[in-house]
Amino acid sequence: MFTGGVGAVIDLPNFSVLVRGTDDWRYDQHEYQPLTEPRLLRAVQALLRERGVKELRPAPWQPDPEDNPTGPASRIGVPVLPFP
Repeated sequence: MFTGGVGAVIDLPNFSVLVRGTDDWRYDQHEYQPLTEPRLLRAVQALLRERGVKELRPAPWQPDPEDNPTGPASRIGVPVLPFP
């Protein structure tokens, strides 16, 4: 377990959660800009040849200018599971 990222256990005010893997991150609900780090992309592609990695993506996130806790931005983010 790490302090942040996939596999991390995060202690929230009323419960703890486990950050789910990148296979569960959804990008169909918002637009994103791929990360432009050519050396990192080449390293990942060399390590994971059989997976056909074409781009690096940021974590799913959308700003909410109205700061509405139930608005559309509240449904976009990194998925978690209750822990334990």
